Amino acid sequence: HPFPVVPEHPQHASARTDSDGNYRLSGLASGSWNVFLDNRRSAMGDEWTAVAADGVAVNEGQSVDGVDLTLTRGGLLVVKTLDADTGKPIANSAIGYHGPARPRSGAAILRAVTGENGEARLRVPAGESLVYVQGPVPGYVWLQSNKQITHTTTALSGKEQSVEFRLAPTAAVEGLVLHADGTPVADALVWNYRGCEWWPTDGNAPVRT
Repeated sequence: HPFPVVPEHPQHASARTDSDGNYRLSGLASGSWNVFLDNRRSAMGDEWTAVAADGVAVNEGQSVDGVDLTLTRGGLLVVKTLDADTGKPIANSAIGYHGPARPRSGAAILRAVTGENGEARLRVPAGESLVYVQGPVPGYVWLQSNKQITHTTTALSGKEQSVEFRLAPTAAVEGLVLHADGTPVADALVWNYRGCEWWPTDGNAPVRT
């Protein structure tokens, strides 16, 4: 399955291998493509993985051959999401992965969702792996700038490794909107907003503005 390195390109293609293991991806636009194995949608399931071909250059009217993917057992990343206060597992948390199977040069990721035990399992090739909580989890704080929702680890062949995220429960603010005479105002829209937060590249404490 190829995926454009430049996310603005909407094109993508997929193909299944024949009995000899051959595949052909056609209809591609010129550009740089990542070609990767989508093992979860095939008979092999989660028992195998493969290092993606990163940045395959394709020119108009050209056929590129020799872009081979080799299966490996790789390692298993067991990603857990837990309540930071109680330690209880959090189900239905979307987990994303970038690494040798889904290079960071492209937008495609490996994705898994935590079960009732708070765990998601990702079989990946050996190498540096970035895993993260992909999006907001209802009832819990999720900020893109929060380093607590991302983790970089090194997957090892034949090994199972655990990555743990502890998510803080959200807070709430309540009150009334009243007219000057003290009567309640119906259908008033109330917002809350916090200052922006960003992390400097030197790794120091976050800067708030």
